[in-house]
Amino acid sequence: MASQSYQFVTLTTDFGHFDGFVACVKGVILSYAPKVSIFDISHEVKPFDVQSTAWIIHNTYSYFPKGTIHVVVVDPGVGTCRRPLLLVSKDHIFIGPDNGVFSYVLEDKERWQAFLLNNPEYYLQEPSATFHGRDIFAPVAGHIASGVAPKLVGAPIDLDTLVRFSVSEPLITDQSVIGEITYIDRFGNLITNIDAASVSLGAPVFINGKSVGTIATTYGSVKVGQITALIGSHGYVEIGVNGGRGDLALGVGLGAQVLVQVADQIP
Repeated sequence: MASQSYQFVTLTTDFGHFDGFVACVKGVILSYAPKVSIFDISHEVKPFDVQSTAWIIHNTYSYFPKGTIHVVVVDPGVGTCRRPLLLVSKDHIFIGPDNGVFSYVLEDKERWQAFLLNNPEYYLQEPSATFHGRDIFAPVAGHIASGVAPKLVGAPIDLDTLVRFSVSEPLITDQSVIGEITYIDRFGNLITNIDAASVSLGAPVFINGKSVGTIATTYGSVKVGQITALIGSHGYVEIGVNGGRGDLALGVGLGAQVLVQVADQIP
């Protein structure tokens, strides 16, 4: 990506809003790029939850204009040997820790380049060992937003060396599609890795072997308090409760097995 200035930066952290951590990060970015617009994706990620953060940014970043810089700071290994990272494609830039948080993003068809953020010229002076979001990631984002070429802020590294967790794919057979719960949203809805193209409306759904009904169109398709499955707004099968929480009602969490019966196998 050629050197240019950028209009938009997003932030995703587990900082919450009680303390001033988010404000510090925004202040540093604006110090270097005062005309940039900063948007919050989320600051309410469960602390240290790298996997959920990876899901959130993957299902959000493409809705922003091309050329947006995305700063991600969910960083339980801050100050250790984990690497500060920059990812660049022709359309998007990501800045954050090399701890698996970009696992889903790296599965996309974008042609990514990776850089190790090892040039202290683009850090704050005397960076803290425990707040790289403020002292490394934010100033790098600000410098890039103001026109510094990404290749100047760090050394190129091989994509194959980046930390990734396993991104599971559903098993598709003649009888069923078998996947798992990959994310639980604020409402307790259990979101799977089974995409809409693999299933049909009315197909029976089972979670850990327990029937949760058939695939409907909306939560309002069933009575209040009733469990249902549907195709969610992100294009995946999800399971929840009309007016309640699916995770509590079913007592399951991430990794729970979900089976959707193929329509032509329904008796």
